Amino acid sequence: MIVNMLVALAVVVLPTITTFNEFVELDEVLYVCVLFWLLMAGPGKASLDHLLARRFANPA
Repeated sequence: MIVNMLVALAVVVLPTITTFNEFVELDEVLYVCVLFWLLMAGPGKASLDHLLARRFANPA
């Protein structure tokens, strides 16, 4: 998804941007930042494997 957003920025959006303020306000930039954070931090307790492990864990 990060690569997809970067390609969308490079091919479609950046040719129409004239100022830095317009660039910062783009949704695609926010998506890249959030996806990069998720890549680095991991989903944590919101992940499906965490929920399944907690539900089906053996209380031994």
